[in-house]
Amino acid sequence: MNSTASTRFLEQITNITRMERGKLTVICETAKGYSYKLQTWEEGKNVSRYIAPDQAEATKQALDGYHKFQELTQRYAKAIIDQTRAEPVSYTHLTLPTIYSV
Repeated sequence: MNSTASTRFLEQITNITRMERGKLTVICETAKGYSYKLQTWEEGKNVSRYIAPDQAEATKQALDGYHKFQELTQRYAKAIIDQTRAEPVSYTHLTLPTIYSV
């Protein structure tokens, strides 16, 4: 991967301004609209947060931001791994163990 491609990945990552992990589900409909529950796994526990109808869209955008972050970092890692595997490996730095006979 050249530095231009690497820079593009990093720029896209830094352009993500909001992130949230978890799953947003509708729990009921109220006079003000739908009420939501955000479930996520934190420190080994399932955590639920209730999201007001007026915060649902911002929460959805934050969830999208986290998914985009995950996608970009996975693609970046794959590109670096592919590059690493394509490079020739030099074994000249390795030394064999010395075997002593008694």
